[in-house]
Amino acid sequence: MDLLDLLKRLEGKTLEFKRDLSSPDGALKTIVAFANTAGGTLLIGVEDRSRNVRGVADPLDEEERLASLISDRISPRIVPEKGLPLACMCGWAPPTAAPMPS
Repeated sequence: MDLLDLLKRLEGKTLEFKRDLSSPDGALKTIVAFANTAGGTLLIGVEDRSRNVRGVADPLDEEERLASLISDRISPRIVPEKGLPLACMCGWAPPTAAPMPS
């Protein structure tokens, strides 16, 4: 599913929009919820209500920051499923998270 298809959908159990990571607690709660259910897509750089795509200044920095936040603040550890794209044009979507096998 591409970004345009995702933007046509409403937020719900498997889709969440975040404007940015200035307050990362909401994004981290969403990632934990996805990890505890069937997974989902988190788009960073997209406004919640309007679905206006703002993008992010440096997607690689945002990816690294989010990976560090996940590693430092979520326990037990979660890891992304292999083979899923990091993604996308203007917003950034991390891969679906899944609990680490024990």
